[in-house]
Amino acid sequence: MDRFEFIRLLLSHIPEKNFKIVRYVGIYSRRGYRHRQTEFHEGEMILIKRSRREEIKKTFDYDPLLCPDCNIEMELIGVCYEGTESYPAEDPPPVEPPPVHQYSQQERMKLIITLIKNSQNGRGASIEKVISEAAGRGIDKEYVLEYIERLKFQGEAYEPKNGEIRYAF
Repeated sequence: MDRFEFIRLLLSHIPEKNFKIVRYVGIYSRRGYRHRQTEFHEGEMILIKRSRREEIKKTFDYDPLLCPDCNIEMELIGVCYEGTESYPAEDPPPVEPPPVHQYSQQERMKLIITLIKNSQNGRGASIEKVISEAAGRGIDKEYVLEYIERLKFQGEAYEPKNGEIRYAF
């Protein structure tokens, strides 16, 4: 048989476009599926049932449940399929900040004065330090700067050096 005859015979097995193949017989049949999963050892038939892990180990030569960093066996909790609720989204949901305590204007002013007094080191308190401590307590930077300007205008605070604030009373 020459090569053109071989190619002609091979192409005769390729179905035409939009041809529906009936897979009830031959290698495509479900009946032969179990037969292909068995191994014969000295006359007795053994049905091989492999887990997903064993199939991946056999096919790709690596253990999917072995940590690549520390080589410790991991525990399979479950399998996530795309489109289900358990499948992780590409972007995790944003973390909501903790609820901000609502201070009254008088409470904010007293808190800023207290922060300035506690942060003074003989010369004055760093404005950035006062802002960061106030932000940790839920007061925005804009409010802090506004109240510092108000304290300076009222004569209760002054700037001995640029970037520092000192409470006068």
